[in-house]
Amino acid sequence: MNKGGKRVFPLLGGVVAAGLLALMPILLVGPQSAAGSGGAADYEYKVVGGAYAAGGHLTAGRSNEPCVEGVTAAWIGDVSTSAEESLFGGSGDLHIGGHGTSGLVSSSFATDSTFSAHHDRRVSCDREHPAPDTPTDCSDSALRRVEVDANIGGNLGNKVRIQWNIRQTTGPTRGWVPQTFGCVEPFNSFPWQGCKSEATLNTFTEQRFRLRFKCYKVSFVPPPGTDYYRYQADSLVRGFITLKRQHQS
Repeated sequence: MNKGGKRVFPLLGGVVAAGLLALMPILLVGPQSAAGSGGAADYEYKVVGGAYAAGGHLTAGRSNEPCVEGVTAAWIGDVSTSAEESLFGGSGDLHIGGHGTSGLVSSSFATDSTFSAHHDRRVSCDREHPAPDTPTDCSDSALRRVEVDANIGGNLGNKVRIQWNIRQTTGPTRGWVPQTFGCVEPFNSFPWQGCKSEATLNTFTEQRFRLRFKCYKVSFVPPPGTDYYRYQADSLVRGFITLKRQHQS
């Protein structure tokens, strides 16, 4: 104790300060910084699970004015697609270098889709003597395989961009749901597109983690070669890929 009655711990304060300084490189260094100091870091992964849920809705019509008997029609339909987590398989890799990050995760799995639709065809265009439309109700199902690719890229830093490519492996490959259903008219134009997400680079150093995706697309433009006077279709897909780190070098 000094003369002023205040307690001082010069030795303890120096020890704490030195300890914090020693920890600073460990606290601040991330996988990108570590790769920069060591040249590069490479990771290999195994797909051990996931989730996939997609849906599509379509409504369209033909020959509104003038009415054409047997041709004027309207229809609406929905499709729903899902997959069980235990059916996911695949692998991935990631390279972290001094100039950026690149990698690819590929997964494939079986899906189960259900379809339901309603179609009305105009029988008579005589407004004075109208006749009821001819209705048709449809339902169907399909088993398909889906492939999901996640292209990973990024510059220096802890953020990476993921470009998702989702496709059917049988029938028309475009789309998040099968494009092979029909109900008098073909239901083969559910819209889709590539979509993007982001993740932290630290995520890829964990022993087990998930990469999530969510994509939506809507279209009001009838498919080429059709004479639809009214058309609207939209699709939504969401899910994740579960990865387990297998190797690091």
